[in-house]
Amino acid sequence: MNEAGIFLEEDRVELTNGEIVEMSPIARRDTACIDRINHLISRHDQKFTKESVSGFP
Repeated sequence: MNEAGIFLEEDRVELTNGEIVEMSPIARRDTACIDRINHLISRHDQKFTKESVSGFP
């Protein structure tokens, strides 16, 4: 849909039950929480692939 020009790359939307729903922006607090969870899991599972939250370095 991005390539077709329907959405911009920075648009935050998801498909839920067949409807396109606008999402709220990711807050720094959310990013910190996900980073902490990734760190804790990766300490116990070396095969764990870390996910990063887009929008923050």
